[in-house]
Amino acid sequence: MQWCGLWAMPALRTALGDDFGVLPWPASRPGGGPVVRVGGWTSCVNARSRNVAAAKTFVRWLRVERTEPQKDWSESYGFHVPPRLSVAARSEGLRGGTAQEAVDLAAKCGRYSPALWNSTVNTLFAAAAVKVVGGGDAAQIPADAARQAQAEIDRQRA
Repeated sequence: MQWCGLWAMPALRTALGDDFGVLPWPASRPGGGPVVRVGGWTSCVNARSRNVAAAKTFVRWLRVERTEPQKDWSESYGFHVPPRLSVAARSEGLRGGTAQEAVDLAAKCGRYSPALWNSTVNTLFAAAAVKVVGGGDAAQIPADAARQAQAEIDRQRA
């Protein structure tokens, strides 16, 4: 098994043909469901700016009204699942095989990474995962990372 981002899919396809698959992360708690973490399509507007309305208009134009850049990014630079299902449906490289499986799993089980999920928060959870895989306490280590991550998010929101 390999744990990596979907951007690696073209290289996997080149190396392995169709002899690989994709799957979601299993539920992390009783009653939970499988998860596919998606992200990278987040845009933020500074709420303290004097130009909030203009910034929102720009983001809407950039990320909602223009779908061609989403399609281009999804097909031309590795493999990325676009945030809009309509764009995924128009993207030739995302139809069929493992690419289609990934798009379907993201639509069914996808959870986005919120804008406050910065590199500090990501590093905390990546380090926790490495510690757990190395034999660490699978309950305590993620809980500690979650507390530290919440402190970082609270700092950003202040």
